[in-house]
Amino acid sequence: MERLTAALLQGGAATLAGGAVVGAAGTSGFMLPAVPGSGPVVLWADGDVPGALAALRLGTALRERGRVVAVRLAPDGSDWADIAALEVAERGAVREL
Repeated sequence: MERLTAALLQGGAATLAGGAVVGAAGTSGFMLPAVPGSGPVVLWADGDVPGALAALRLGTALRERGRVVAVRLAPDGSDWADIAALEVAERGAVREL
């Protein structure tokens, strides 16, 4: 979680409202709390079967509550925290040039 937050903040996403659900394997009995707002929701799922299934479950629950949901699945075998951290590292390397 810390790496994801740091990567998002360094990457300029600090103005976005958001939250995180960590550990897709533990979401089978997940109870969706009240989600404030009425805007669209983007789920950034890990690129594996548990991540995709967790996004499907959460997306379905959000749609049942009237939310518009989009799912972004990470490339196979990866996760968005690693991709964001790599992007931040690459930007830093370019700035150093």
